[in-house]
Order: sequence, then C-alpha cells, then structure tokens
Amino acid sequence: MARVEEEIPFTRLGYSYYNTSPIIRALYAAGETERANALLTDFSEHQKAYVLYLLTFPENKGDLIIDQFIDRITWLEMMLMIAYDNGQMEIARDLDNFFIDNRIPYPSELRQQ
Repeated sequence: MARVEEEIPFTRLGYSYYNTSPIIRALYAAGETERANALLTDFSEHQKAYVLYLLTFPENKGDLIIDQFIDRITWLEMMLMIAYDNGQMEIARDLDNFFIDNRIPYPSELRQQ
C-alpha cells in the first residue's frame, strides 16, 4: 500500500469514492488502522468542505449542483459506514454529526422516499 501511495499520490490522482474506498478497505483489512483512519479522515474532510461550498449556491442554481451534491453526500455516508464497520466510532460520530449539524439528509433515506 505504501508503494501505491508513493507512485500515485492522491494530490495527483484526485479523490473520489471509487479510487479511495478500496484503498481504505484494504488498509483496514491489512490491520493498518492508523493509515486507514488518516486516509478516511482526509478524504472525508475534502468532501465535507465541498458539500459546504455547494450549500452556498442560491436555491435557483440547485439544478447546476444537485448531482455533485448527491455524489458527495453519498460518499460521506459510505465513509461513515466504512468507519462504523471497522469499529472507528469517533470517526463515524464525526461524520454523523456533519449530516445532523448541517441538516443534510442521508442519501439512503432519500432513496427510500
């Protein structure tokens, strides 16, 4: 995993759920909890900042950002689940509080409506 991070740093590759979650899951599976937590937290902080930025758009511009918004909150919910599944309750609580504090619905709840 260290070699992957050296060869393809996220600063060059960019963060997405699809290229980040498999690495986080692999790190947890390999017992590298500290590294997995660091990557999950860094990824989540980037997504939270972007979601907060998207929330600054006026309501009449919602059609322009809705797909990005849904992607980002979905990725955050998935990170919450990964943290929870791996016993990282502090990280899971932080992500959960982000949804609650910003009155953002969980994507899984939106799909059920």
